[in-house]
Amino acid sequence: QYTHLYEFAPAGYLNLTSDGIILKSNLKGASLLGVERGNLIKRRFSSFLSGQSLSDFNAFMKLVFAGQQNEQCEVELNEDGGKPIWLHIEATLNPNSNEGAICHAVLIDISARKEAEEKLNYLSSHDILTGLYNRAFFSEEMARLERGRSFPISIAVADVDKLKKTNDEQGHPAGDALLKRVANILTIAFRTEDVIARIGGDEFA
Repeated sequence: QYTHLYEFAPAGYLNLTSDGIILKSNLKGASLLGVERGNLIKRRFSSFLSGQSLSDFNAFMKLVFAGQQNEQCEVELNEDGGKPIWLHIEATLNPNSNEGAICHAVLIDISARKEAEEKLNYLSSHDILTGLYNRAFFSEEMARLERGRSFPISIAVADVDKLKKTNDEQGHPAGDALLKRVANILTIAFRTEDVIARIGGDEFA
């Protein structure tokens, strides 16, 4: 009676060995990994992960097989030319299965949540109009530099001449276009590791 619930659940279910070998999967698990279920068995789960998630997953598996408690982690799958897929994994150890010690893992797609978090993080540190860093980020960066040892530091501050006149005579869209052009010039003129910010209406640093 539970077979239908397992096979067609909205979350992926996998059985994994301590080496991350996939022993069993439901249909959703295979769908999340982008592989037909018949070709998924005996493959390493780590082969589906991005490089930056490998160490997190390996540490997660060690915790799972070290104890009896439920463990959680978040991993990113290898990109295939599209948007990255993020999975939330919860796993519990089963030390006495027919295959020996295995873990039962639940996979939930959290890509939409991750995308929303990245967007919020971007908006919190960037100026919406120009795409440069905003004043809050610039202030945080200045405080970080004060505590660091990266000396000497050069700071250039400039404002845009006649922005108010442009807004008054040609309208705010013309003023916005002027600010965007200035931002583009600054981006080209400075190095990628430099911090370029719009710190006021017509002020850049």
